Amino acid sequence: MTSCLLQGLAAGIFLTLLVGIGGVRMLKEYFEVSGYYYDAEMGRAKELQTFVRQNGLAAVDSEPFRQWATERKIDEFMILRDDLLLLDISYEGDIAPGAGEIHKSRAFFYYALDFADGQASVYLYEGAGEDYVAVLWIAAVFMGFMACLGIFILELQGYVRYIRLLEKEVGIISRGKLQGQVTVRGENELARLAYSLEVMRRTLVHLRNHALLLHVVERFLYQIPEDERLVFSAWRYSPRA
Repeated sequence: MTSCLLQGLAAGIFLTLLVGIGGVRMLKEYFEVSGYYYDAEMGRAKELQTFVRQNGLAAVDSEPFRQWATERKIDEFMILRDDLLLLDISYEGDIAPGAGEIHKSRAFFYYALDFADGQASVYLYEGAGEDYVAVLWIAAVFMGFMACLGIFILELQGYVRYIRLLEKEVGIISRGKLQGQVTVRGENELARLAYSLEVMRRTLVHLRNHALLLHVVERFLYQIPEDERLVFSAWRYSPRA
């Protein structure tokens, strides 16, 4: 039973991780390729452009941008120019011009905005698509749980069928019919119990055969003369008999 639980648990965890990690990766790749992320943050990028124009901000004016991003609970916010990182709200303090270099990749979606000191690329992310990711993980956990439960139920049904088979075979033995064997299947607790029953059956067969042999000898003794009977009686009760 313990092995059954472990097998079901292992299968459930494997399926959960497979669907969860693989599904999330595929979903994010689809969002990136389809432009979902870009479109989802477009409204925030336009709002940032309006904020820059109203306040005449340059791309290196980090403090107003930090405050703006914090008020709107934006998770990730970077400003870049010519692949040089000018602002990243995940870093404390200002970034010296040219101190950080980043190469654009399709994993990030950039917006070209106009600042007081020229155009720069802006990366914004405030959790677009996270609801879909959460739903996918919930589905993965549910599928893993169902796989675990399904394997456990199948194994449990096998245990029940095996118990019924052993019950039937023990019932036959209890009625004195020792010809059939007790089925030994697997190496679990039930298999060890079945093996013990099979050993008991073989012992009973041996004892019965021995008793039948003694009975035949006893009947034979009554059919021979008394002096010869003593010889056979000595053989009957000898330790090797």
